[in-house]
Amino acid sequence: MKVWYKSKTLWLNVLSISFVVLEATTGVIPYPATFYTVMGVVTPILNAILRLTSNTSITLRAPIKSLKI
Repeated sequence: MKVWYKSKTLWLNVLSISFVVLEATTGVIPYPATFYTVMGVVTPILNAILRLTSNTSITLRAPIKSLKI
């Protein structure tokens, strides 16, 4: 298991959401009108690739290491 913030899939989604929100609220990203179409196609493809290459589950908290006495 790995901690959630080490997940490339989650970071891809955060980055994608950030770009969409930034473009929708400010219009500062100089992309053509097809920006949302590209995001709607590319993001799921990249998510699928990352999921297929991943073999580790994630957790919200770091696992507690047991003490060996």
